[in-house]
Amino acid sequence: MVIISIGGSAMGLWAIKTLYDERNMSFNGVIQKVCYEKPKEIPYVTIKRIEYCWGGSSYPNNDTIKAGDSAVKVKGSFEFKLIRRK
Repeated sequence: MVIISIGGSAMGLWAIKTLYDERNMSFNGVIQKVCYEKPKEIPYVTIKRIEYCWGGSSYPNNDTIKAGDSAVKVKGSFEFKLIRRK
């Protein structure tokens, strides 16, 4: 029981830190690179040579994120805009 309780607390703290970090992210620019942690599940994008994880954000459909698209996210918000390159 003690091990389960400690594990649950650690997961809770990790989730809170992840949400805090994502809310404080801010970016505006062209996506240079897109990678996925697992096949088409959690996107990692590079904008202006900085890598961002969009794992918990309300990101659009994974298949639509491509290098050359633009993305905008304001600090303090969980939402962002994906602007597709034509």
